[in-house]
Amino acid sequence: MKEIRGRRNWPWWKSQIIQKYSNGTWIGQKTISFENEKYSVDNDPYEGCPSQSERLKGIDPQMKIQMRNHKILTKNASRTRACSKIQMQPKLHSR
Repeated sequence: MKEIRGRRNWPWWKSQIIQKYSNGTWIGQKTISFENEKYSVDNDPYEGCPSQSERLKGIDPQMKIQMRNHKILTKNASRTRACSKIQMQPKLHSR
C-alpha cells in the first residue's frame, strides 16, 4: 500500500541516498573539504569538529568513531601544539 501511494520506508530512502552520494566525485569533494579546513585554537572546537566528523563519515561510513577522532585530532597536530605553547608561555611585562 505504501508503494502505491509513493511513500517509501527508511531503508529504501537510505539506499537511494547512498546510491546518489557514494560516487567518486562526491567522495573526492568531501576529502578535499576535510584536508583544506584548518583548525585554529582561537576557533570554537564545537563548530569545527562535528562538521569534520560528518565529512569523514561521508567519505567512509564504516570508519569507527575512534578513528575519526584520531584523524581530526592529528590533522593539524603540529600547528595546534605550537599555538598551545605560545599561549601557555608566561607573558613578560616590562616595568
